[in-house]
Amino acid sequence: MTKHLKLLLFIALAWGQVEPDTLASEIQPLKKETLDNSVDDAKKDAILWLAYPPVALFTSTILGVQTYDFLSDYSEGSRLISSIILGGYLGVNSSKYIFSNLNKKNIEKLNAKDIELYEKAHSEELKKRKSINTAIGCGITGITVAIAVTYFVIDAALGDLRI
Repeated sequence: MTKHLKLLLFIALAWGQVEPDTLASEIQPLKKETLDNSVDDAKKDAILWLAYPPVALFTSTILGVQTYDFLSDYSEGSRLISSIILGGYLGVNSSKYIFSNLNKKNIEKLNAKDIELYEKAHSEELKKRKSINTAIGCGITGITVAIAVTYFVIDAALGDLRI
């Protein structure tokens, strides 16, 4: 009986040694494809974050004004400080929550190991691209606000002297 067991173990060991090269060559393209798909999805998801700064500024402004109106029973100074802090906090965090939930992941056809690999690669790429796109969005928003303020200041200063 032990002879047969040894023989079966030897056959299984030899049989297992024949296949690894073909299995590795089949698995490797799948992992590369999974990584490529996760990076492509992260690039698509990160483009949305260009709109995050203007949306956060807009929602913070709206919520700040609403908070200012809501706190009408308090003194002017405490209303102003509270509306700036609460409106800014709620506007930025609500915008971040909404944008974070817009990320799409295509993981329907993946097994558990590939999902883990996909999630890790997607997370790293999205974090990198999200910060870059948010910085670009802040720059665009800053320039737009500066142009708008300049326009309104010039318009107020010139009044009816425009041609």
